[in-house]
Formats: sequence, C-alpha cells, structure tokens
Amino acid sequence: MALTREKTEHICERARRALAQIDRDVKPVFIIYRSGEFETALNNAKQKWERSRAGKILLKFLSEMQEPSGPQFSGIVYYNPRNLIPFLRQEQILAPVFVNIDNFIDPAEAQHQVYHSFWHILNLLNDFRLARKTPETQDYTQKKFILKPQYLKFKETRHNLIADIFGAFMTEFEQKSNFIEKLALIRAERTIQKTPGFLLEKYPYPLVAEASRLVFDDLKSAFEDINQLFPVAFKMASEVASTYGDEVIQQWRDFCLPAQEMAWLDYAPETILGNAVFTAEDPYVRTSAYLICELLEHTAEPAANRNLYNPYATGEKNRSLHFRACEEAFHRILSRAASMSDPSAFIEEVRRQNKQLAQGNPTGWCAYAIMESGNVFEKCLQTELTIEDVSDAFQKALPRVNWEDILKVSRTIITMHREKKDFRFK
Repeated sequence: MALTREKTEHICERARRALAQIDRDVKPVFIIYRSGEFETALNNAKQKWERSRAGKILLKFLSEMQEPSGPQFSGIVYYNPRNLIPFLRQEQILAPVFVNIDNFIDPAEAQHQVYHSFWHILNLLNDFRLARKTPETQDYTQKKFILKPQYLKFKETRHNLIADIFGAFMTEFEQKSNFIEKLALIRAERTIQKTPGFLLEKYPYPLVAEASRLVFDDLKSAFEDINQLFPVAFKMASEVASTYGDEVIQQWRDFCLPAQEMAWLDYAPETILGNAVFTAEDPYVRTSAYLICELLEHTAEPAANRNLYNPYATGEKNRSLHFRACEEAFHRILSRAASMSDPSAFIEEVRRQNKQLAQGNPTGWCAYAIMESGNVFEKCLQTELTIEDVSDAFQKALPRVNWEDILKVSRTIITMHREKKDFRFK
C-alpha cells in the first residue's frame, strides 16, 4: 500500500520545520504527485506561485522538467532583483522537492528522499554564497535567477553519497527504524533491477553504510539534541564521505554498470551476482558483489549457462561467444531457406536480430552479414551460384562490423532505456 497524500504532506512539513531552524531564507516547494500525474501536480502549483515574480520563474523552471524516477535535484530559484534601496530588495530562494507517493510504502523512505534533496539544496546555496554569488563557477551556473549544479567527473556521485548519508542520519533519528541499514538494502536491490531514470551507479551508499552506522552510534548524544541534529548530521555526512576516495566511487561504477547491463537484458539476479563474484577480474568489483550478496541474502553461484553474454568477463571471451552465435544463426537460416527455396528467412532473421539489438543484446548480431548473404542466396536461386557462394558472402561480410562497435551500440541503447529515452530501428 502506497503512502497517503496526507501522510506525505505531514512528512514534508516536519522536514520543512527542521530546515527552517538552519536557513529560514530557503523555501522548499514540495511537488507531491502520483505516477503519471506529474503534469497535474505542476498545474496545481501554478495556483500558489504564479502571482509572484519568483514564483513565475519557478514555474517556468519546473515546466522544463520531466517526471523524476528517483531523488532528482535540478537546481533552485535565487531571485534577488536589483533595487536602488538595498533594504527593499526582495530576495527569495525557492527550492523544488519532488515526492512521488507511489514510490514509497515506508514513510521513512519518503522522509529520506526529502532530506536527500535538502542536502543538495543547501550545498548548492552554500557554494553560491561562498563564491560571492558570481554567475558561474566550476560548482554551479546561474542564468535568469536559476541556480544549477555543475558536475565534473565523479562530483555528482559524491554529492549523492553525502546526501544519502545525511538523509539516513536524519531519518534514523526521527523514525528510529534502522534506516541506515535499510537504505543500503534499498540501493542494493536496485543494482539488479530495471528502474528507468534511476542511474544506480551514482548512488554508492551501500559501500559506506557500515561506517555511517558507527559514526551515528558514536555521536548519538549529539543527534538526540533536536537543535543540533541538522547541523551535526550535515557536517558528519561530509566527513564520512571524505574518508572514501574516487577509487571507491570507481569501484562502485565498475560493479554497477555491468550489473545494470545484465538487469536490462533480463538476467536473473543470481546470474548477475554469480558472474560478478566468479568472473570479474577486479577484486574490488568482487568485493562489491559479495557485499550486495550479503545485503540481499543471496548466495553467489556460478552461472548455469556460460554461453550467455557476460559483461564481467574478458573481452576475448565475449567476442568468441558472439562470433559463435553468428555462425549458428547463419547456418540455421541457410538451412531453412535452402529447404524452402525462399530467401525471406534472411529478411526475417535481420528483423529479429535488429529487434534483439534494440533491446540492448549485442551477442550474435550479424544483420549486415545476413543481409549480404541473403542477397547472394536470392541470386543463387536464379543463376549458377551455389550455397558455397552464399557462405563465402557471409564470411566476408561478418568481420566488416567489429564486435567492439556492436557492443558500443548495445550499451548506448541500454543507457537510453535507463534514461527513459525511446530507441527504435526504423
């Protein structure tokens, strides 16, 4: 059962009061909605915000966004029009916070997402103020009163990590529900699931959950002081994350990206984790896989079918598997076409392979070589060309499309699916 709107609004209001104790200038704008009703929620917001200049800027900013699929932070409105009389300046800071009620059952999860967003809001605002409100730095950009974060290399991932820790600390204190551990489980589950729009490689919290628990327990007395909770959690989240270098973020990415690739190819969880544990060459990737197994209470087992594409395996192994699949596909189609004296089997195979590649599966894609050999087969029915000529045409065309290029295409397609972008062969 999903949360009710009333319960969600209560969670947001409680978080709003906590934020006001730290920075009264920031006005969080909660966009609360159900799946598929994002546009309706934005239209409802117009009634409240279209009467002020800052509100109109906010509404235009929101109109450019798509429905989020997870904790999304796009920026804030910092409205500070110039005025000849300084004390009459109307500085307003409006920060959108998105909450999809249908994404949560446990109120603690919704509460964590709100605090996760709060961390991003305050961090961007602090960067802006420390930079003396210049229009652009390496940390952010400002255009027409809109402040947007600017991310280089692993910066977005590191920010998400700190925001996750901060949100976990705040939620753990307020809910008393072991949320520090529960968040690690939530993120771990996503590594082997398809979640359009949620790029799990940018959320490495499972790697720091144990350290977060130790810090929280050590500072429990400080966290129990309601007046110190927010600033202590904000500071300690950064300190916990600072003990983990970029190599840890890279380690998480090296585990997550192949795992997500396999998840989007509909591999079973045990196959994904088994491949990571038993075939990944990087020991840190295997360590991450063991951690996910432990969190999910999965037993890592070798894959039952070793003839499937495995993103954790060496490139040469997958290349050999690919070409073997191509040969098998060609001989199967050739046999069928020859028995029926009908070249349409080649066209059907091309369409089948293109459909398979459009879903992100690269192994065995040889549509170009199949098409070339199909053209020769059609001539074979009308001339003195032989089946050997058809095979020669296939063998000559096959290496013209590199396995590495096919793999790049398939990964690009999977990335598009993950980012909720449609892909179709015309």
